[in-house]
Amino acid sequence: MIKPSCSSQYSQRRKLFDHLWNIDVKEIYLPIYIGMIIVLIAIMAIGKLPHTIVCAISVLVILGNFLHYLGNKIPIIKSYLGGGSVFCIFISAFLATFGILPANVVAATKDFVNNMGFLDFCIAALITGSILGMDRSLLIKASVRFIPVAVLSMLSCFIMVGTVGELIGNGFGKSVSYIAFPAMAGGIGAGVVPFINDLHA
Repeated sequence: MIKPSCSSQYSQRRKLFDHLWNIDVKEIYLPIYIGMIIVLIAIMAIGKLPHTIVCAISVLVILGNFLHYLGNKIPIIKSYLGGGSVFCIFISAFLATFGILPANVVAATKDFVNNMGFLDFCIAALITGSILGMDRSLLIKASVRFIPVAVLSMLSCFIMVGTVGELIGNGFGKSVSYIAFPAMAGGIGAGVVPFINDLHA
């Protein structure tokens, strides 16, 4: 009676082990990824994480990918609340705001993102990678149709934002220059935020 029970327990453990090794987070098996997280948490806990680019990237990549994975697996979040990307934003903000992440880790990642041009690099890499990854003939055909629509859309945006700004007393030119143009130039990351930082520098 004991041997079948032991065999059954071993079989269940083996299935669980195989199941864990079939789960991957960004092409890394889950047990290995959990080990990476444990090592990172241990280094942060003893305060030995240096203020370097490599360590900042390690924190962003390891924790960011794991939070993104969780956000895409939780039913309500992945279906109605934006999935992994939004989950990353809110959970990382929660960890930093309530002091769960050490202050030196927050400072290192903040300095890396804000002061070392990492956000600019990501946006430039995303745009150039998308363009270079497209088929040349398809890119030419799409550009002929896309560019006129894009120009018309931007002009419409400038007119609408300027008109609303004029109606609320902010001024047409000021609304276009301070709101529409930065947003259209590069969105939040490459347009609005750098523009505001330069404006108040």
